[in-house]
Amino acid sequence: MDKNYKFRGGTRIGILISTWPNGILEVNEDFLILRDELMKKELKFSKEQVVRIEIKKSFPIIGCSIRIYHTNNNHEKEISFGYLNFHFNNLINALKECDWPVN
Repeated sequence: MDKNYKFRGGTRIGILISTWPNGILEVNEDFLILRDELMKKELKFSKEQVVRIEIKKSFPIIGCSIRIYHTNNNHEKEISFGYLNFHFNNLINALKECDWPVN
């Protein structure tokens, strides 16, 4: 059975920041797809392109984020996705279940 998850939150793509509900992160076993509806951007990463996914707890009361470290030269280096704190474990569990390198 295919594992597909979708989360709505905020994004940081390079120096541009967009808050909830503009960001969408889709997670499956093959790809991470980050969309920002306000910026009209879509970034797609394969497992080979993602070096690691770092958990950031900069605003633990409001929400947390992940930073995607990648090797795709077509995308900005600074890529983050923010999600609500009380559902953040759902995001982390989905990434781990699909074997993404979370630390």
